[in-house]
Amino acid sequence: MTGSRSGWPVLLADLALILFVATAVQASHSAQKNGQPAAEPAAPGVPQAFYSAGPGAPPLSQWIAQQGLGGEAQVTILSSYRPGGAVEAMAKAQALAREAQAAGRPPRVLVEPGDGSTRAILAFDHPEQ
Repeated sequence: MTGSRSGWPVLLADLALILFVATAVQASHSAQKNGQPAAEPAAPGVPQAFYSAGPGAPPLSQWIAQQGLGGEAQVTILSSYRPGGAVEAMAKAQALAREAQAAGRPPRVLVEPGDGSTRAILAFDHPEQ
């Protein structure tokens, strides 16, 4: 008798898990049918140097040259914005991306909600490796 009274929570948990898995599979198939590739986040690298854009900071291309990390380091530009500041954050990221490109480092660019800062990271996490 005791076992039958406590079995319903386990049954309910099993059904919830089955529903979750079925929903996840359906969502995965829907994204693939719409021509959207399944997104995989980039593996985090080992940061070697941090750059903060702002008054008194050297140009990004000069900063990259000063780091002396060789050609294997990936430049990641992170530009965050407060509510209503997305366009400005994208413009800042684009300007830094041009500087990185001029320095021979095609950057990875991320623009996301945050504190409004713009920075760059040199890390050994090149996506082709």
